[in-house]
Amino acid sequence: MKIAHNIKLSVFAHEEEDAEAILQKFLDLVPFDLEQEKLQMKQTTASGVREQKIEIFEILLTKEKHTSKFLAALKAKCGLAEDYWSERLEFQRYRTTSYAESQNRKRGQ
Repeated sequence: MKIAHNIKLSVFAHEEEDAEAILQKFLDLVPFDLEQEKLQMKQTTASGVREQKIEIFEILLTKEKHTSKFLAALKAKCGLAEDYWSERLEFQRYRTTSYAESQNRKRGQ
């Protein structure tokens, strides 16, 4: 049964964050080798507030074998059986944002 036509995964790494660690955790979400499956990860650099550099990593899954395998792995990470399905099962998209005071401000400067 086809559950999703396509899945777009994206993650942002801000200038002060460890982009390599974020990228590795992002790739850990994908249960197959991108290169072996001939899939590409798009990497874009953007400017944020106050011209801070932001790295954007994106993966687009369009083939049923990829979307099904990704969703099965995601359900397994949630503690569900890979083939679990229910009419009440919902997938939601959400965003998170974290804020921190600059180091100079913390020191009273």
